[in-house]
Amino acid sequence: MIRVVFCVCALIFSYSALVAQTSDEQNQLALLYFSRGEYEKAIPLYEQLYAKNHSSIYFDYCIRAHSALKQYDKAIALTKEQLKLFPQQVHYTATLARLYEESNQAKQAEEIYQKMVKHSAKTAGEYAETGRALAENKKYDYALAVYDAGLKKFSLSEDLQRAKMELLLRQGDYENLTKTCVELLQNDESFLPTAENYIQAVFAKNTAQSLQTACQTIVEQAAVKNAHVPALQDLLVWMYVQQNNFKRAFVFAKSLDMRYKETGERVYELGETALSNEQYNLASDCFSYIVEKGNHTHLYNPALTKLLDISYKQLFAHATPTAAQVQQLEKQYEKALEELGTTTETMNVMRTLAHIQAFYLHKTEQALALLQTAETLPGAAYSDRAQCALEKADVYLFAGDIWTANMLYAKIALDYKSNDIGNEARLKQAQVAYYTSQFSYAQALLDVLKASTSKLIANNAFELSQLISDNTITDEDSSHYALQLFAKADLALYQNKPAQARLYLDSIQSEFLYHSLTDDVLMRKALAAQAQNDTADMVAHLTAITQQYSYDVYADNAYFMLAEYYQNTAKNSAKAKELYKILMLDYPQSYYCTIARKRFRELEL
Repeated sequence: MIRVVFCVCALIFSYSALVAQTSDEQNQLALLYFSRGEYEKAIPLYEQLYAKNHSSIYFDYCIRAHSALKQYDKAIALTKEQLKLFPQQVHYTATLARLYEESNQAKQAEEIYQKMVKHSAKTAGEYAETGRALAENKKYDYALAVYDAGLKKFSLSEDLQRAKMELLLRQGDYENLTKTCVELLQNDESFLPTAENYIQAVFAKNTAQSLQTACQTIVEQAAVKNAHVPALQDLLVWMYVQQNNFKRAFVFAKSLDMRYKETGERVYELGETALSNEQYNLASDCFSYIVEKGNHTHLYNPALTKLLDISYKQLFAHATPTAAQVQQLEKQYEKALEELGTTTETMNVMRTLAHIQAFYLHKTEQALALLQTAETLPGAAYSDRAQCALEKADVYLFAGDIWTANMLYAKIALDYKSNDIGNEARLKQAQVAYYTSQFSYAQALLDVLKASTSKLIANNAFELSQLISDNTITDEDSSHYALQLFAKADLALYQNKPAQARLYLDSIQSEFLYHSLTDDVLMRKALAAQAQNDTADMVAHLTAITQQYSYDVYADNAYFMLAEYYQNTAKNSAKAKELYKILMLDYPQSYYCTIARKRFRELEL
């Protein structure tokens, strides 16, 4: 008996497998005919497959094939048959209307569309499904009417909201899309992030200033009319920021903060956005406004810290400051630390102050003592301690204590070997090896770092690795000696001794004509000239690189430095745009390409 049952089961299984195999082969053959446009051959196969389970996939292929052959009567009959089986599927109802329309039976088609619009669905999902079915048939006005009817009953339905927004975006009806965002926000303020995403998509698809102004006007009018809806006010501030109108955004954000008697959160967030966009003056206004509220507010300390960051970036952004300017900045940091205290929350302030003291004022011992205090603060995060340790090693290297610096870098690399802090320490180890002419050891460290997760670390590792490999190909003493002089020049630049660096570089140029280091020497001379505020000499060296070595590793650096000079120092926007454009088009893989694109867009506005 058991054997009989087993045999029957085996036969059933074999038959099922055979049927499945046959269906699969039939489907593949039908698809081949369909793709070739041989619809007469494809239709019988698809109809057989459809008859087995009335699959929507085979149904759609049958309808498309019949429509291609203008066999509308057969397509309509098949659709009606499918509707009898699945009367709730609006997709089939819309298909029937479309077939009537394609076969010049407009009246029947219109009746179906009207019924779909007037049908009162029981759920938001049903409204969304009907609207999408109409939109698929390009009946956009009807689809919008369905979405609006659904939103009247289910105003908080995310499905309906998104369906309507997607349709307006697809239609290119951007002003109506903005109006819809405004309407939805009045009912549901949590819709704000979604509204921002859709309006951002509008601006990405159409950069015309007239459209952006029209959308902004819609939001402005709504914000004034509905002053009691904070989300509308936030949307308006966000729109000002998108158009880089930070000044207007600040004025409005500040007025909202005062109107709602807030503690500066909105203004602080705007300040961070302005800071990330290098709008230093506006960011300073934002954080100053918060600081002026008094130290009893919870944003006072972070705002004061941000003001220090801005002062530092503005001072060292594009030129070498005077000693008096640096001393003034040091006093700002010392005053802030005196007020805020030396805590784990002010470790970044302490580290930056130490950097200023060591690298610009030569107060090495004072800087090291401050870093030691920061590093040993109770409760300090490991990452903050590591950053302080890195800074301490940098100070030792700057002061000429190379052995101590290298020892600290090695310890940090070992302690944080699985993250970017460890990789940064390892890169600095490689730089120390390079400075001291241990080129093989430096190369071994750099080979590992070229796969770093940090693009900046990987980029720097690649550049130094290529510098060493290009100039140690042979075992000639002259080649190694030139690289040794060059490494000494690099160390002198690091230690803020540009005059000494230029002497080493001059020696290379005089002793080694047509050496492979020539373009590297030009770049280092440009950096030395920049450190001495000799802008004419800097521009001359950078221009020489772009003209004579446009194919080499420093070409993108040179173009970027020149563009920054013309934008920020020479105030020649046209020349800066030209250089940024070259960098974007000719060096798309450059680390500076993304920054150049951002700068170019800012100058375009």
